[in-house]
Amino acid sequence: MENKKAPAIDRITGIVLFIGLMTAAIIGMTFHEPWFDEIQAYLIARDASLHDLFFSIPHYEGHPPLWHLLLLPAKLGLSCRTTLWIAQIVTYAGMLAMLELFSPFGWKMKLFLSSSYFLVYQYGVISRPYAMLMLAALLVAEIYPDRDKKTVRYLLAMLFMCLCHSYGIAIAGGLAATDLIRRFIQEKSIPGLIKSTGKKLLIAYGALLAAAMLIIIEISPQGNAYGMNDSHIIYFLVSLFLCWSMLPSETFLTSFINDNIKLQNAELSHYELLISYIFSVIVWYVLIRICKKRKILFEFITIYAFLSVLMALYSMPHHFGVFMIFTVMFLWIAQKKEPLSVSELTAPFEKSDNFRKIMKYVVRLITAIAVTINLYWNIHCFSTDYKEMYDVGSRTAEWIKENDLEDKKILAGWNMYTTKMLTYGSVSTNAYLDHNLFMNADRDLSYCTHVVTTDDEYDEDIKRLKSMGSPEVILTSSISIEDEVEALDLKDKYVLCYRKANVRTFKDTSVNVYTVIYVRKDLAGNVKKDAE
Repeated sequence: MENKKAPAIDRITGIVLFIGLMTAAIIGMTFHEPWFDEIQAYLIARDASLHDLFFSIPHYEGHPPLWHLLLLPAKLGLSCRTTLWIAQIVTYAGMLAMLELFSPFGWKMKLFLSSSYFLVYQYGVISRPYAMLMLAALLVAEIYPDRDKKTVRYLLAMLFMCLCHSYGIAIAGGLAATDLIRRFIQEKSIPGLIKSTGKKLLIAYGALLAAAMLIIIEISPQGNAYGMNDSHIIYFLVSLFLCWSMLPSETFLTSFINDNIKLQNAELSHYELLISYIFSVIVWYVLIRICKKRKILFEFITIYAFLSVLMALYSMPHHFGVFMIFTVMFLWIAQKKEPLSVSELTAPFEKSDNFRKIMKYVVRLITAIAVTINLYWNIHCFSTDYKEMYDVGSRTAEWIKENDLEDKKILAGWNMYTTKMLTYGSVSTNAYLDHNLFMNADRDLSYCTHVVTTDDEYDEDIKRLKSMGSPEVILTSSISIEDEVEALDLKDKYVLCYRKANVRTFKDTSVNVYTVIYVRKDLAGNVKKDAE
């Protein structure tokens, strides 16, 4: 697979970047405290049954269980950080090896891509299946031009991509569909399509379709899943529009949407919208020019249409890197067809030699700005992880143990329209204990089930919690516990004894989300206070 004909500078740059980025990821993971998304996957792997892992949980998590399967060493007693570290470092190393050591890109393109905030921090430090998804996408890109000859390898790479994430299903389905549509258009008949495609590839596409349908059935959301109760058609259409008009800019250049809200709920000023639209147009211009010249524009636009529909449903800003994965995959395919160059971007301006030179400088300037911005985002996130705690779950669990509160009745605050969605901090605290800590956890499970209750179920839960008597400890992400006190009609007094900030960093911003613990007044005197 290694590109032996690549110039020495390309190979050397790739090796240096591989070593540098792996080192940065290991250092970053050493200081990074796993947060909800990471810990949720760990707890599912540790505590869920294999039956639930395959047949129940995917309906609420929204992606296939492959990532959870990689975390199964948790069942052997490995700690949260060790389990996540192993899975992350293996998948990230595979992704980096493909990009830096085996890709067809020259050294300049490798440097540009390797500065990406999503590639360096989000996919290097934070343990989620996206590095694995990018690895799968790059494997597909490598085999794609030879899919007629390397059919089995192509099928396996596409299946791998489907198993990584629901986004992978959209990309793989789009690739297969556009390939068949293009062949049909060229041959102008079904028999011609069949002859052009060949028996092996047709069988492979049939197998891919069957596998994709099974995976879709496995991950199709239940009616009471949180993701199904948090959208509206108008918001979806707005989000779909932003996927085309704003998301490219937010992936590579701008930082107007923080990581605490879905894309469809973003509130942006006219200035922010205008700037992001301009940069998105530039990104689209570059990608369209590259794809059009190599006759893969139909595939590029069609597949992104598949992908954007899915992203519009539940995309959070930390999902935006999927656009980068998709883009790099197509740049890889384009590079294998014909080497990329700056001159092809300035070709429309060749009638004026001076203007063409100016446009070359503009392209290089925008590239330099993008690299600088992404490096700044990476430095900010790495330094914040070093100085602050991304999540205080480990510290919270330690405080609870030190004060002998493990066996007390501990209530977790909840989302006020569903008692099953516990407050920020509850799941991350459970990761550092060997059992669920909270009296109101759904079915006494340590992880979040993402189940939304009906009004009747909510009332029944409240009655059940009231019958258990007043809790001795209340953990919440709010400074106030008035909602919990009112809902359960609590008569006891509670004292704030613990408060720590979870410093969530994203690009150039940091947001504090607190974990707060109240202890019942009659027990508070025996507890060591630790409130920042």
